[in-house]
Amino acid sequence: MNLKKVYPYWMTVVPFGIYLVFLVLPSTAGFSMAFTNWSPFVDEVRFTGFQAFQDMFSEAVYATAIVNTLIFAVATTALKAGIGLVLALILNSALRSRNLLRTVFFFPAVLSPLVVGLLFSALFDGKNGFVNSVLVGLDVPPVSWFGARTSANFVFVFAEVWRSTGYAMAIILAALQSIPAEYYEAAEMDGATAWVKFRDISFPYLIPAINLVVLTSLLFGFKIFDLVYIMTGGGPGNQTETVSTLILNQYGQDMYAQSTATNLVFSVVLVAFALVFQKYQKRSEAHL
Repeated sequence: MNLKKVYPYWMTVVPFGIYLVFLVLPSTAGFSMAFTNWSPFVDEVRFTGFQAFQDMFSEAVYATAIVNTLIFAVATTALKAGIGLVLALILNSALRSRNLLRTVFFFPAVLSPLVVGLLFSALFDGKNGFVNSVLVGLDVPPVSWFGARTSANFVFVFAEVWRSTGYAMAIILAALQSIPAEYYEAAEMDGATAWVKFRDISFPYLIPAINLVVLTSLLFGFKIFDLVYIMTGGGPGNQTETVSTLILNQYGQDMYAQSTATNLVFSVVLVAFALVFQKYQKRSEAHL
């Protein structure tokens, strides 16, 4: 028996067993409750089929939560990737203060969403917030930022872009600095403009990094919870609910089965999205 071939397989038994016992089995058991009438108001938990899922798709709050989640995920991803790319290109140039600027732009990324949520809650407070104080000083009526769906979504997107753009910038900048300088030197000898060098050299090499930024940003955007829950809790009147805050709020309202059903559908959608995006990523990078 070749121990070199068998040994690595035995090394996976214990980690896989721990993963199975502490994650797979509890998750499976938990998701099975979505097919029951589980709540604190029933004496006996019984199988109800897809009733919780039918209830889920028949309520208007789900449409609101899905639309808010999509707006947040798409808007923040586009802005973080675009601004991160621009910052990376600027900070890759021969600026004297580029190291300081890299630190400044990246600093918000080390802050937790909790801290950022509290910070922006104070800045955009409807009564004593700094932003409204500036507006009043400019003779502009104050805005109830968290009192309407559109303005609240703007604050959520703004807060997340401020927090995470530095992370996107760092990923793209690392990829930009890995491009061999000889390529640019050869292009300059051929008389290529800055745009041509970016289009034909930089951008193709940056596609893997941009794909990574897009994937991580979209997944975070779909799962957004902290910022929204801290600032509005999904209110007023469920107008700023996202899928994640809706799951928690349903559980808090003793809608256990419906909350579990929402979580199950959401998990399946996220896994499906990640698999599809990975296939797209491999296909796009295969042409490099």
